Amino acid sequence: MAFSSLRTKKNEDGTYTYSLVGSKKQQNKANYFSGKMYVLINGNSFSAACLVSAALKENKDITFVGEETGGAFNSTVAGLLPVLKLPNSNLYIRIGLMDIGTTTKTALFGRGIFPDQEVIPTLKDKIENKDPEMEWILNDINLKNN
Repeated sequence: MAFSSLRTKKNEDGTYTYSLVGSKKQQNKANYFSGKMYVLINGNSFSAACLVSAALKENKDITFVGEETGGAFNSTVAGLLPVLKLPNSNLYIRIGLMDIGTTTKTALFGRGIFPDQEVIPTLKDKIENKDPEMEWILNDINLKNN
């Protein structure tokens, strides 16, 4: 873990910042995909799914479909995840020790990533094994292609 201390700095407020590899914005390569993209999100989207979604949210050519994510827009708690044994119950738990922040932030603290097109599946959809989010995307593609 000696290398970790080389990338860790103490902030003025007493907190510490650790620079992750790949945490800086990069320029697009010459052959990057520039077409329309869709990202499916819902309340089961947490952790790395939210970090990726928050980064993708900057791109106006990406449409988010579904429901607000369960994880937050600005950061996730993960990184180092030691397993601890609780002293009284002897249960094992895993606790994230690092607050991994996104390169862009939103002023709306404590909320997830909001879809551009909200689509909420019903109980009937689930029973009938329907996917209304994917149906919305396929309809949107067909409308734009006709």
